[in-house]
Amino acid sequence: MRTSRLAFIFVLLAITTPVFGQKVLVQKKQPFPDGAWWRNQSYASLLSLTPDQQKKMDDVFQQSRIRLIDLTATLDKEEALLEPLMQAERLDEARTVAQIDKVADARAELEKANARMLLGIRQVLTPEQWKMLDEGYGTKLGWPGTRTWKVLPGTTNAKPK
Repeated sequence: MRTSRLAFIFVLLAITTPVFGQKVLVQKKQPFPDGAWWRNQSYASLLSLTPDQQKKMDDVFQQSRIRLIDLTATLDKEEALLEPLMQAERLDEARTVAQIDKVADARAELEKANARMLLGIRQVLTPEQWKMLDEGYGTKLGWPGTRTWKVLPGTTNAKPK
C-alpha cells in the first residue's frame, strides 16, 4: 500500500513539475498570428480581406473576448489553489487530485472557448484565404507560418534551442 502511494506521488510530481518549476514550451499548430491580425494592413492586403470580413472577425473576437478573459482568470485561480497543495510537506492526496481535476477542467474550457472563437474567424474566410493562412503565406510578412511556439503560463519567453 505504501509503495503504491509513493508511486502515485512520484507520478503526480512528474506530471505537475512543469507547471510549477520549469520553463516549458509547447509547439502548437496555429494558422493565425496572435492578436487582431485581420486589422494589420499587411495581412489584410495579402489575404484581400474585405471591410465586411474584418468587421465580422471583430464581432467574433468581441463576442468571445470577455468569456476568454473570465476562463483565463478561472484557470489562473485553480492553478493558484493547486500550488500550495503540491508544495505542502504532507500531501493530501484526495484534495490534491480533486484540485488537479479542477485545473484540467478549467484548461479544457479555455481551450474549447478559444477553438470556438478561431472557428468563428475561420468561417469568415474564403477557402482561398484559409489556404493561404494554413500554408503559412504570412512568412512573407515576418510571421513564422503554421508553427508557433506558445509559452505555457508561468514560464518565460525563452526560445527552444
